[in-house]
Amino acid sequence: MKRLAIVLTAPLALLVAAVLPAQAQNAYSGYNAYFVQASAALSVANLNVSFMEAGLGNNPSVDYIASADAAATYVCVNEVGVNPRVTNKRTVTAPVSQGATFNPGDRGQVTATVTLAPPPAGAFSCPAGQSLELAQVSYTNVDIMDDTNNITAPIVGTFATQCLLPEVRNACSAIPAWT
Repeated sequence: MKRLAIVLTAPLALLVAAVLPAQAQNAYSGYNAYFVQASAALSVANLNVSFMEAGLGNNPSVDYIASADAAATYVCVNEVGVNPRVTNKRTVTAPVSQGATFNPGDRGQVTATVTLAPPPAGAFSCPAGQSLELAQVSYTNVDIMDDTNNITAPIVGTFATQCLLPEVRNACSAIPAWT
């Protein structure tokens, strides 16, 4: 009876030994990649999108895209430090994005930060003797996407600065919106 049990269990043990390595390799090949966490925080006018993704396996590199909808208010400031006219302000709304590539390393995970910048002022310019300055910026609909494995982690919230030019009179009040 003992010999029969050994004869019957030996092929089963070989089958288990052959299948387990394939399952472990498959489980970390990138098909089971997932975001452990994703968050965002302002750094002056930029938005730092931080995340941790696991289940990446031995991919040599993973491509990421951070994106958001942004609204940036630009003003003209004269040499005295005043925004002389309400019409010398422009709010530009536009999608912003930034890509980056990271190596998952031996543990099959990436912990990183991708930084988004405000949209540029575009064609808005200031008269002679005035400088173009960023007064405020806000970001909404923020997300981080693993472009290699096609998965996205949304980051809920609105991330808005206070007035970046508190010493400039009229810099952050009565701003007309332009898209």
